[in-house]
Amino acid sequence: MNEIELSNPAKLPETPKRSIGEWVKSNLFSNIPNTVLTIVFGFLALYSIKGLLGFILSGERRWAAVATNMRLLMAQGYPANQFIRVWFTLGCLMVLTGISLAIWRSNGVLK
Repeated sequence: MNEIELSNPAKLPETPKRSIGEWVKSNLFSNIPNTVLTIVFGFLALYSIKGLLGFILSGERRWAAVATNMRLLMAQGYPANQFIRVWFTLGCLMVLTGISLAIWRSNGVLK
């Protein structure tokens, strides 16, 4: 190579070995604003999770009605004789999603 000689080009550079505590301190509590944001959003996340789990696991909920009425909840009152349109639209969406993922995986190169 020109001016720089590599002793072992296949060897990956060493990653810094930090403990979890060091990573947390350097990324979440490195200064006052980061500390405040970490604490505020941590409490907000815990409060949200507590509320969501309280709603889901409450004894007042009747989840059997959701399973019974799943078709009504997903497609509302769509006419049964035209329900194929819903499946066709869902199929097109899945095909386009698959094509998009394939293109992204190949870095935009189609063969």
